[in-house]
Amino acid sequence: MVSTRPSSSSSASVPRWKYDVFLSFRGEDTLGNFTDHLYTALTERGIYTFRDDEEIERGGETEPKLLKAIEESRFCVVVFSKGYAHSTWCLDELMKIIECVKENGQTIIPIFYHVDPSDVQKQRGSFEEAFVNLGKQKEEKAKRWRAALREASNISGWHLEHGYESIFVKKIANDIRKRLNCKILHVGENIVGMDFHLDKLKSLINIKLKEVRMIGIYGIGGIGKTIIAKAICNSISYQFDGWSFLENIRETKNCSSLLQLQQKLLNDILKGRDMKFHNIDEGINVIKDILHSKRVLIVVDHVDSLCQLECIVGSRDWFCPGSRIILTTRDKHLLDVHGVDETYEAKELNYEDSIELFSRYAFKQSSLEDEYNNLLNHATGYAKGLLLALKVLGVFLYSKTVSEWESSLCKLEKKLPMEIESVLKISFDGLDDMEKDIFLDIACFFKGKDKDFVSRILDGCNFYAESGIRVLVDKRNTGTKAIEGIILDLSLSKQIEFSTKAFKWMKRLRLLKIHQDALYDSMVKYCKDVHIPKRRLTEGFRFPSYELRYLHWDGYPWKSLPSSFHVDNIVELSLQSSCIKKLCDSKVFENLKVLNVSYSLYLIEIPDFSSMPNLEILIVKGCQKLRDLPRGIYKLKCLKTLCCTGCLKLESFPEIMEVMENLRELYLDRTVC
Repeated sequence: MVSTRPSSSSSASVPRWKYDVFLSFRGEDTLGNFTDHLYTALTERGIYTFRDDEEIERGGETEPKLLKAIEESRFCVVVFSKGYAHSTWCLDELMKIIECVKENGQTIIPIFYHVDPSDVQKQRGSFEEAFVNLGKQKEEKAKRWRAALREASNISGWHLEHGYESIFVKKIANDIRKRLNCKILHVGENIVGMDFHLDKLKSLINIKLKEVRMIGIYGIGGIGKTIIAKAICNSISYQFDGWSFLENIRETKNCSSLLQLQQKLLNDILKGRDMKFHNIDEGINVIKDILHSKRVLIVVDHVDSLCQLECIVGSRDWFCPGSRIILTTRDKHLLDVHGVDETYEAKELNYEDSIELFSRYAFKQSSLEDEYNNLLNHATGYAKGLLLALKVLGVFLYSKTVSEWESSLCKLEKKLPMEIESVLKISFDGLDDMEKDIFLDIACFFKGKDKDFVSRILDGCNFYAESGIRVLVDKRNTGTKAIEGIILDLSLSKQIEFSTKAFKWMKRLRLLKIHQDALYDSMVKYCKDVHIPKRRLTEGFRFPSYELRYLHWDGYPWKSLPSSFHVDNIVELSLQSSCIKKLCDSKVFENLKVLNVSYSLYLIEIPDFSSMPNLEILIVKGCQKLRDLPRGIYKLKCLKTLCCTGCLKLESFPEIMEVMENLRELYLDRTVC
């Protein structure tokens, strides 16, 4: 009697099933061929399968251990071969299977192996011969056997008549694995937000494409890259001829370790064939020779060196069309260099998922206890959506009282838990010695200082600062490139420095709001009560983003918008109490709908309105040096609101040549008009 080791399949989540599959078959017909191949295919897919190798009819009675195995199996695969009904042992198994289906809810999967399903149903051919040979001595039992055959043959199953058995076996095994929803890799019970990741990754992997595709998953340490990779492997691996998950290969760089990695890859794919070769180059050739004809899924986890990829998944032409290679790393640049087809950034959990995950560890449930409400935001805010931090903090705070929570959270402000610190330290350890020195010098002595000044000092220490700082910037900017919106409250700062460098990587920036306190829009009247921070401005300031839609900047410090300012997509421009004299020359604000330059005391002119064809709201309130408005104001067909209140030198209003049918509000109080 043989059974495979238990896997973490769905049987783990339904404790009453000891086995995933019970195989019922006639050994003389199929044990040395079809059933053996099916058993192997099932076990390779992590399906816990019961197979009786000793089909010995002892007195015609089925052994109790077999009946028990049937009761404990979720699926019963019955292989109907020509000699199946000639075995009373098989027929007894089948009766027990039908009984269990009715009483326990098991599922039968019939396989008609070179027999016609109607012969099984109506007991014709070899099935008729079997009952003739029984004679009358088992007539009563024969009625029940016949009924069991009829019931089983009426269930939709698999019919092998022609074609390759290997393809047939693979389809059956994949179908069973899909039904079981087997988890071949452990990802833990407390997984939150995984469906979102899987949906995104499946669209990038695009399993239907016949080409070889390489997908990179990147993100900071502790964000959950490995768990995501395991989950996607569990979800799609059954669709491939073979798979391998090479976990945590970081630091695997010497020849011996890389050789072992190559051997593990092939052993995983070939399931039991122990591949041996003597050097990395030989390993590459073996990988290419074997995997060129197999559609495989390979996951290489925690890559941190190009040499690792070159030895394991060096090129697409190594692999059979339809294969998928998934890489996880902290270094997105490495993925770009290797030329992956798609990249996916593993990001922090959102607020709701953070609360749920943390609560599962801290309270052993997804909801929280009322007395901890006030502390929950503090704890999850500290973790900042980092999966590892949420787990470690939840475990750390489990079963603690409210006062113990308060004390622990205060302590965490000064000292990280070791599990989190060790993961974050990996990024630091990934720097070379000189880059580490540069990092520590900047962190301890030069934080916030001018780059040129810092470079001069570090170059004096023979640190080659330009190159080293670039490496640190690349590491830091993994998240910065994704920024789409910024809100900055100037009233909370005593001194602010704005520089091109600060915005350099924000290529997707759409919304920028730099605002003052509530009194700022009337600072001309109440300037003594308004906090105005000191500003350090770099020359040649520029916004890098072509995507900017909304710019709100109280106290904008320059006399005009930068010549490099991208106006194509800007929808709302609010520069209250600014130092601006004029917006900019030769720019067409095609999509601008709102322009607010109120209390800009130095403003002397507004651009010709033909450059703002879709303007709906114009506010120049309190612009005391503004003498006139462009003559073509009547051309603003979309204008709804015009406010010139307090423009003390505005002496005349342009002649309206056409009806402005959309204009609803016009304010000219405290002007000379």
